[in-house]
Amino acid sequence: MIQPETSSFAARRISAKSGPWPKGLASSLQDVCHHRLDRTKEELQGKLGRLNNQYQFLVQNEPPDGEKGYHYRFQIIEVANTLGYLADLRTHRAWVSLVLQTDSRAEILVSFHGIGPQFRGVIAVSAVYFRKDQTDAAGQEITDLTPLSEEIFQLNYKDDANALTDRFESWLDAALARGLEAWRRGL
Repeated sequence: MIQPETSSFAARRISAKSGPWPKGLASSLQDVCHHRLDRTKEELQGKLGRLNNQYQFLVQNEPPDGEKGYHYRFQIIEVANTLGYLADLRTHRAWVSLVLQTDSRAEILVSFHGIGPQFRGVIAVSAVYFRKDQTDAAGQEITDLTPLSEEIFQLNYKDDANALTDRFESWLDAALARGLEAWRRGL
């Protein structure tokens, strides 16, 4: 069983020095998320990789407005529609993904993006689980698209950086637990 984050990295507090408020906070939370998913990847590789060397676990991290920022556009928009909000990928877009390659491929995606039709200082974080199934020799289909929380995580310019980290880690741990359980059921 994957345990909640208890490392010294999790105790590190974030600050706005990494960029304009709240985008700097979002980047700091993305670092926290990347570390958490990387730790989960290492645990899975240690436990399951030794059972079958074909099993691969990978963490991918796309920085704000990076070249692959739109790679998961479909999944992000679908989750936003399911949860009843408008995802704004123009203002801010970044993500971290945990790839779970066993007999099939599944992913847990955590996306950081703007919210609403125009930016008003709020960044949303959503989490989704999905599978990529082969359709033919060259194609893949997204299946089992499942939001991993009932609500998005939100941050804004009024948030206290220290309280925000604690709130985010709790939200992330719950979303990750749901994603790993969905993956386990699909094995």
